[in-house]
Amino acid sequence: MGSTGSLPILPADGPAVDLRIGLSSALVSALRSVGQAVPGPLLVSFLVDTGASTTVIEPWLVSHFSLSPRSTSMTQTAGGVVSVQQYDISLEIPDKRLIASGMRVGNLLASEMALNFIRPKGGLLGRDVLDHCTMSYDGPSGAFQLHW
Repeated sequence: MGSTGSLPILPADGPAVDLRIGLSSALVSALRSVGQAVPGPLLVSFLVDTGASTTVIEPWLVSHFSLSPRSTSMTQTAGGVVSVQQYDISLEIPDKRLIASGMRVGNLLASEMALNFIRPKGGLLGRDVLDHCTMSYDGPSGAFQLHW
């Protein structure tokens, strides 16, 4: 695992991470091979959610990147089982305070779901990514850490 850093916890939201989200590596290669433009990644805040089995993206990101669904899946939410579209994306944690060596996932299947956050977010960082990390959450000091 790489080095460790800390970020403050936003009390109203819980632990959030700024992620650079973009098209999957495979889709970028396919677009470039036919001479099409590739939209650059966006820096967006994601809530860390150990209860989410997969990473979830908001519908506005699907629209922004003009993503086409790769599959449909049933997923359990607090409100019951729902059908979700799944999309190929990439993500990176660029904040060196959090992970000194950086973290990039070039091909990740993320579920689309409208979430009602206190503050706007891009989605939930789920266990599909967190399973590759060790996380510590220190509520009294208001910080959390990820080890990659």
